[in-house]
Amino acid sequence: LKTLYQGGPRKGASTLISKAKGQDHPLEKKLLTNPAKMTPEQRERYYNGEQIWVQTGGTHFTKTGKEVPNRMNSSKMAEAKDAFELSSGTIQETIYANFANRLKNLANEARKAAIMSKPDKYSPSAKKAYAAEVDSLNKKLYLAELNRPLERKAQLLMGSKLKAYIKANPDMDNDELRKLRGRLIKECREIVGAKKEPVDITAREWEAIQAHAVSYNTLKKILNNSDMDHIKQLSMPRSQPVMSNAKISRARNMLSQGRTTAEVAEALDVSISTLQKALL
Repeated sequence: LKTLYQGGPRKGASTLISKAKGQDHPLEKKLLTNPAKMTPEQRERYYNGEQIWVQTGGTHFTKTGKEVPNRMNSSKMAEAKDAFELSSGTIQETIYANFANRLKNLANEARKAAIMSKPDKYSPSAKKAYAAEVDSLNKKLYLAELNRPLERKAQLLMGSKLKAYIKANPDMDNDELRKLRGRLIKECREIVGAKKEPVDITAREWEAIQAHAVSYNTLKKILNNSDMDHIKQLSMPRSQPVMSNAKISRARNMLSQGRTTAEVAEALDVSISTLQKALL
């Protein structure tokens, strides 16, 4: 069995599934994201959704004084442009390779769509209409970004401590490393005084964002400092709780008194879209 499926007792597993998860250590490289710094051939591949990697050329010296190139950790599947490069040709591996290639192509299509899609235009009139919400978002973002220098210090301190732990305990497995990293970053944040202040977006503030009351760059910063699970809830109205009958009755009374939909929504602490759907 070892000879048939693993190529012999010394060669290790040779099936596509085993190779896909196998470690690879290519020369150190970095991801290019600025088309202006790419060659024409690289730009063409970039606009087709392909990731453009270039070798850094970095080196280091071993204990014996020999200069060797830097390498990075990766997997064989991540490094293979075509999954069939790892396949031995069996029916099962062909199915797996086709599936893996479809995922690679899907990733390229997603990146291509992201590159080609244009951000929504900022609306000055919406900013004026949602002035209070925009001001609140900017204040929350300011507080969140105040923590960035401290977070960087905590990460650097954690890195040095982690390196020392690994040197003293080289046999730690991935699970132990993960737990250690989590404990160390918590300790280091306390040492430097780093405290993450996420931007907690309210329903009205999300409505302001959807109305393009904030610029694209500001929105990116807000999302980078927000809880993405909360963002998903805000962006999926069907997952939001339905208004109670008492709230609906109160809303109808307020509207009959001449109050606007926006005023009623604010008073009941719900979005305009939620209010409108409840009144249908």
